[in-house]
Order: sequence, then structure tokens, then C-alpha cells
Amino acid sequence: MTENQTLDFCEEQAALDRECFEWGTNVDGKRFDNLWMVWDTNSDNQIDRYEFRSALDSMNIANETDPSNLAVSAYFYRNQYIICRPLRNQVLYNLDKKERQMYRGILDFLAPSTHMKYNIPTKDYDPGFNKIDNGNTFNRTKWDSVVDDIFESMCETTFETDRIGWILKTEPNSNSKKDLFASLDHNGNGEIERVEYKKFYESIDSNGDLWIYPKEVKAWMQDNMDSICAKYRPLMIKNLNEATKEDGYETRALNDVFELLNADDEFPPNVTKDAIMLYDSL
Repeated sequence: MTENQTLDFCEEQAALDRECFEWGTNVDGKRFDNLWMVWDTNSDNQIDRYEFRSALDSMNIANETDPSNLAVSAYFYRNQYIICRPLRNQVLYNLDKKERQMYRGILDFLAPSTHMKYNIPTKDYDPGFNKIDNGNTFNRTKWDSVVDDIFESMCETTFETDRIGWILKTEPNSNSKKDLFASLDHNGNGEIERVEYKKFYESIDSNGDLWIYPKEVKAWMQDNMDSICAKYRPLMIKNLNEATKEDGYETRALNDVFELLNADDEFPPNVTKDAIMLYDSL
């Protein structure tokens, strides 16, 4: 497994549950900094045949001649946080980068063209309104034609960066409206008026200083994820269930690990710290 494949595996695990990933990969108070330390039982900075055989035996939960593909997969899932600790900062940086790109779409929509730094005065809600309609009201059809791609992309990216968090935050609850349009339509007449749209901007301005900052937009989106993603959630959950059935228990990265462990005619292979590519980044 190359470093890029290890990074892909770790990003996949972080995307499943970011909160748990951050906790599990934090080395503070942990016994092992990486998987190499687990395998190098005598701490001589080398993996000998005995230690490698012991590592394989620890994967062999079914007491087979050699661990099956499924057993190896289970082992790497079970030790994912140890494997990913050396790549923790890179993984979190990549996820944060995806999030920043995600928020840029909504910021571009909210911000007048003159405010390229995305610090938006709440009084400048008119340009945002005019992007949807130049009149005094707009209906759901006009709203959807402008914001659908923005919010769908945002929901998909949030899902990709924290799957468990996304599922929990988008779970419908009795206190939320069905979707964002309905939450903005305070009088329930099927039209968004300029005064209602102004309240939309003001609701994002959490500190009431009459300016909207990127961190406030992020907080507002996190708090309203159930309404924002209500339209897209059913299909995304359906696709998730289908993908889970297709993936089964294994990922491409874990299959690569198994192929690496069985790569040589001589088994177990003559293992050194340089030979096991899995640990290039450790």
C-alpha cells in the first residue's frame, strides 16, 4: 500500500465519523503512535519474521492456515486509528479544505460582487435577493432554480467529510420546517418577500454586529442542515444503503493491503521497514 492509498483509507475512515477519528488519532495519552510500534514488539526498529508472523496471527481470528481477506480487512478496520495517527494532520487538512470549498458556493451566493472577502453587511441583502428575482417576491420555483445546485453540492460535500455527523444533523425533527424555503417563508404564503429575505441574512448574523462572516455562515449552515438538506436526504440515504451493500466489508485500500501481504512467493516475505510500503509515512 502506497502512502496515497493509506491516505485514501484514512480519509475514508475520517469521513465516516470525524469526531471519533479526531479522538482516536490523537496520540496524547495513547500507547502507540503508529502501527509499526504495535508490530515491533521488542522496539528494535525492525520487524523480524517472528514479529511479522505474530502480526498475521493477530489478524487470523478464524484460526485458518493464513488469515482470510475478510480477517485482514477486519484487523485494519479495528486498528484504523493507529494506522492513521501519522497522517492525522494531513487527513483533517484535506477535509477542512473540502469544507472551505463547499462554503464558498453559499458565500458567493450571499455576497454582493463588491465584497470579495466574504465579509457581508446584512444591509446588502438586496443583491442576493435580486439574483433570484428583481421584483418584490419570488416563489419556490425561482428559488430552486438558483440555489438547488449550491445546496445539493453543499449537502454532498458535508456527507463526504463527516458521514455520521451529516446523518445526525439532517435527521428531521419536530421543531424544523420541511426545507429551507419553508423556513424562510414566515407567513406561509408560498412567496419569499424582501422583508423575509432580510430576516434570512439577519439570522446568519449571530453576534448582531450587522455583518456576516464566513464562520457565521458555517455555523448557520451546521445549525440548519436538516432544513437545507431535507430535499436531497432521501435519495442520498438510498444511495448510501445501496453503496454499502455493494462494498460489503472491504474497501479497495484494504484489498491492496492483503495483496501486499501476499505479494512474495516466500511467505511471510522478508520484511524490513523499507519493504513494507504501508509504513512509508510512519
